[in-house]
Amino acid sequence: MNSARPHPQSDERYAYIFVRQDLSLAQQIVQANHATMLMTSQTPGIGLPNLVVIGVPDKDALDRVSRKLIFHKIRHYLYFEPDDYIGHSAIATVPITVEEKKVLSNYRLWKPTPGERRNPLGSSVGTPAPDSPVAQA
Repeated sequence: MNSARPHPQSDERYAYIFVRQDLSLAQQIVQANHATMLMTSQTPGIGLPNLVVIGVPDKDALDRVSRKLIFHKIRHYLYFEPDDYIGHSAIATVPITVEEKKVLSNYRLWKPTPGERRNPLGSSVGTPAPDSPVAQA
């Protein structure tokens, strides 16, 4: 049985999650979840929207996303990671309508960068932890 629908229903909602891809894959996962949890904690009764995850290259690109969301009056939460001087790391929008999401159609779904394809666990410094089996080999 195919549960995919060819056209979204008009009452469906979509929460967009934008995450910086200049972070390790592990940090991207953590930061995307931080932004999502921030949004859900501040937006009671949102139900269960469809999630759309978008990768952006760096902090400047994330800032441009935030400005675009402000311009189009799409409520969103910009997460600030205080550790390791990461700063703004991810954005989660409140659930938006099919009509509202049209202004975000220029963004592409998250996909791994070439480095993430080679080393999916990633490392912020590019070397294994001293106690890892890889480092001991």
